[in-house]
Amino acid sequence: MLYVFDRNEKLIAILRNDGNSCPYFEAVHTEKLTGENTFTFSVPADHLDCEYVQNGFFVAFKDLDNNWQMFEILRGEDTHEESKIRTFYCEHVFYELLYDFIEDKRPYDVSAHFALTQALSGTRWSVGDVADFGTNSTNFYRESVLSTLQKIAGTWGGELRFRLVVEGGVISARYVDLLPRRGAHTGKQFVYSKDIKSIKREVDLISVITAAYGYGKGVEV
Repeated sequence: MLYVFDRNEKLIAILRNDGNSCPYFEAVHTEKLTGENTFTFSVPADHLDCEYVQNGFFVAFKDLDNNWQMFEILRGEDTHEESKIRTFYCEHVFYELLYDFIEDKRPYDVSAHFALTQALSGTRWSVGDVADFGTNSTNFYRESVLSTLQKIAGTWGGELRFRLVVEGGVISARYVDLLPRRGAHTGKQFVYSKDIKSIKREVDLISVITAAYGYGKGVEV
């Protein structure tokens, strides 16, 4: 099932493939430990409930680990074949942390849990499950919160996981976990022209940042 929320994150529809609701198909969730987390899915454009799926709205579902994941719908594309199909491209809501800015914080000789708490302070996200990686030090200097989270993972070790809690159709919590390892190492390596039938590359300007912080000349102390 796909839960659809409006811009105010109010549940407005549930997509099911049970013959009674608006169906969905070609649903693909792509997640990489480097940070990419996207979701695409399609619906019949002529279905009455298709109007509930719009750019700027959100879709949520439970992943293979039974954790809720939520994505913002960024664009839709219509395809005319035997029937009219509308395909949506979505990005995970943790991308909002790109726009939360940290001026200057310097966690020194602290746990990963403490560093995450400092990084997420003032955001809608909370520290979730964090393994014991000992103590370490870093600095957050004029960068996005998402950048600091990736820095923490690189400094203390571990892998980030983002998840939400949905209760009664309401988003009640957002968590960032830092785990020793996610998934399994299969030893399989991506090699161009080997074991590949086709490759598709798409370029867009969705993530272009159009604002900048200006600073005068100074010496960091």
